[in-house]
Amino acid sequence: MVEGDNKSIVSKLNSTDQDISGIGSIIRSVKMLATNFVSCQFLFTGRSGNKPAHALASEGLRQFGDRFWIEDAPALILALAAQDRRFLDPP
Repeated sequence: MVEGDNKSIVSKLNSTDQDISGIGSIIRSVKMLATNFVSCQFLFTGRSGNKPAHALASEGLRQFGDRFWIEDAPALILALAAQDRRFLDPP
């Protein structure tokens, strides 16, 4: 499952219509990559439902050049992910 907080993008990813918008080529690329998985779903989740992803995207926008977090994400992201897990894991 791939969750996103942009309803328009999620709708485009789930659509069978050809996307002729300015980001149509990116949408087509994402759809093509999704075919490499046995199953792939694109779901809308409000920003409050996935704070780590939003924070990670915001952090990426503040950086210049490519960044790869292989072992550890920035501390803020790890803290937000830990909070998310508390909501998912039963006590």
